[in-house]
Amino acid sequence: MKKLVLIGFLIFWINGFSQNSSENLKKDLEIQIEIDSTVYEIKQGNSYYTKGEKSAIQAKLIPMSLEKMKQNMLKKTSDNVDEGSIIINGVNILFVKKISEDKANMILIYCKENDENSSISFVSFYPSESENYYKPIIEKAFLSAKIKQ
Repeated sequence: MKKLVLIGFLIFWINGFSQNSSENLKKDLEIQIEIDSTVYEIKQGNSYYTKGEKSAIQAKLIPMSLEKMKQNMLKKTSDNVDEGSIIINGVNILFVKKISEDKANMILIYCKENDENSSISFVSFYPSESENYYKPIIEKAFLSAKIKQ
């Protein structure tokens, strides 16, 4: 039950960024991702889950430039959040990392530019003690994410 509440919170949080919708952008476009299907075995739309829902990833196209996303992300965070931008494999990435209230899960949000008017976002969670295992898998999948043509 806690995981469902966590997933609901994450979806609500990221939807807060996308309130400025664009008429040229379809909300549920399929995002092509090279995912490790031995870890994330369950796929539902643009969401991926491990068996037992220990970890999940939701990919979403946000109708907002990366610069606007950065402004929104920086003003919506709290003291218990690690945030910023990093460059991985030449890709500029915004991130927000937070530990859940019960300290059991790490919440990780990544955003990168899709085009000048939109960004691709990953909202994910995984057990805090398994960060060294899940984070590289999530990063690799995120770097591969693109809108399916």
